[in-house]
Amino acid sequence: MERTKSLLLRNAVFGVACVAFAAVIALRSDGTTVSDDARGLGPAFPPVAVDKVKSFELAQGTKVDGKDVKEGVKLVRVGDGWRLASSYDYPADTGKVEGYLKGLSRAKRHAEPTSNPAKFADFAGTEGFLEVRVYEAEATPTLSFGVGKASASDFARKFVRLDAAATIGASDAGTAGEAAKAGRILEVSEVETYGSPTSPTYWIETRLLPTLTSAEISELTVEQGGETPRTFALARGKKADPKDPDGDEPWVLTVDRLPEPALREPVLGLVRGFVGLTLASIEAGGAKVADAATYGFDKPELVIGGVGKAPADGAPAPTWTITVGKKLEGKSAFYARRATGGAVDPFVFSVNDYDLTDFRKEPSSFAEKKPAPPAPESPAMAPDAPPAPEGPAMGEAPGAPPTSPPTIPPATPPEGPPAAPDAPPAMGEAPPAPGPTPAPTPAAPQPSKDASPK
Repeated sequence: MERTKSLLLRNAVFGVACVAFAAVIALRSDGTTVSDDARGLGPAFPPVAVDKVKSFELAQGTKVDGKDVKEGVKLVRVGDGWRLASSYDYPADTGKVEGYLKGLSRAKRHAEPTSNPAKFADFAGTEGFLEVRVYEAEATPTLSFGVGKASASDFARKFVRLDAAATIGASDAGTAGEAAKAGRILEVSEVETYGSPTSPTYWIETRLLPTLTSAEISELTVEQGGETPRTFALARGKKADPKDPDGDEPWVLTVDRLPEPALREPVLGLVRGFVGLTLASIEAGGAKVADAATYGFDKPELVIGGVGKAPADGAPAPTWTITVGKKLEGKSAFYARRATGGAVDPFVFSVNDYDLTDFRKEPSSFAEKKPAPPAPESPAMAPDAPPAPEGPAMGEAPGAPPTSPPTIPPATPPEGPPAAPDAPPAMGEAPPAPGPTPAPTPAAPQPSKDASPK
């Protein structure tokens, strides 16, 4: 009896424990997420109020022509957008800029290896720290840090030098400089480090015609400069059946006012190359763009023009033009500028040489290939050809004398007495030319033993 009561009591305790455990599971599954501290030690940086940030800059040391230089960018807020103050105020990609700033609030710290400034260099990358400064005011950064090398324990994490200026807010430059020396090294995850954030092209749309599509181009004109200038045009034709959604539109190549059918795929490749042409760098902006000779735009290497489809209201068709000037000194790139509807853009770019290869091709490479002429008939198949010589009869060896002896014409006796065979030529006379060798007289057939008279 006592054993039964004890067993019942233990079952009751076990049931209560199961109910409690089930309650915990239910509470944990109500959509809540694991806390930040469970994934690390908390946020790596203080919260960044993106709408209050007025500017930020990134810089890193590198080598150019064997010399140590500092490369970097500075971005400033202008109205609702951002511009590259370090690159002639060229418009930046607002989504990319603000996405980077928002990402700083997602970074998590996992360890604090040291706060000894003498050891900070051990955590830098091969080119030092990538320095980042975020400003809510003009003079002093509200967030200052440097991104170093990857952690040996987890390559997805980076060592970050967090300067103390990030915790003291705005202050005078001297105090900020002293505070930065009292920073610390953190092991951080979810900090954006891919790409080259110190390059201007990291923060912009690099397509020269970013909103244009291949379907919008109805005509493409290419003017090739250089020693043998030439111009050709490619125009989109109409489908054979306009109601066929899968039908291909033909293209027409025009060179020297002579139109001819063009090859569809090479032409579409050239159109895609035009709408997708990217810039390699921003070389100038503002008033300097007006000096066409400086960049070779007075004698361009290429002028590529696109014409869009004419609007239904009868307005002029839209146009886009990319002018390629001279080559940059010491680089495999050329100066370029763009124009939309005749309005020249106030910036000068560079484009890589390999992106221009197709625009330098011979116009004939886009033409349909004409069929090759038929091969001439062989002599044996010609109707008036003389009959081929017959070979030796079966059983005869090649070169054997024919079965019937050939008829030999009688020799014409020479006029005059025959010359002595061994008489030498007279002095001053050339020896006589040898005459034709007479054909050998075939020997009479010998009678066989069976043919002898009996």
